[in-house]
Amino acid sequence: MWFEENVEKIRKISKSNAFWKKNVLFLEEKQKIGLSEFLRQLDELNYQKVYSSSGGISGTEKTLPFFGEFMIQGGIVSIFPVNADRPVRIEFLGNKIERIESIGKIAEKTSVGR
Repeated sequence: MWFEENVEKIRKISKSNAFWKKNVLFLEEKQKIGLSEFLRQLDELNYQKVYSSSGGISGTEKTLPFFGEFMIQGGIVSIFPVNADRPVRIEFLGNKIERIESIGKIAEKTSVGR
C-alpha cells in the first residue's frame, strides 16, 4: 500500500507538517503509551468503537473490526487502520505496547455502507 511504501517520508514530514502531525499515529512495540491515551487518540482520528458480540446466528458474531473501527477486550485493542489491508491487534501491558500483530483477513463486512 502507498502508506507502507512511504512510511519513513510520512514519519519525517509529520514532525513539521500540521496535517500529518494531527492525522497520523505511529506505534511500535515497547512504546510507552497508556491505553486510555491511545483510545483518546483513536477518537480524535475518528475511529469508531465497536463491540464484539456473542451468541446470535452462527457466523454472524463480530470478532474483527472493519476499516476505521476498533474493539477493546481488556488490555487488547483490535483495530483496522484505514491505511492497512487487514486489522491489527495491539496488546498493552501497563503503559506500554507489548505486542503488535496482524490478524484476520481483509474486510469481512458484507453489508453495504462504510
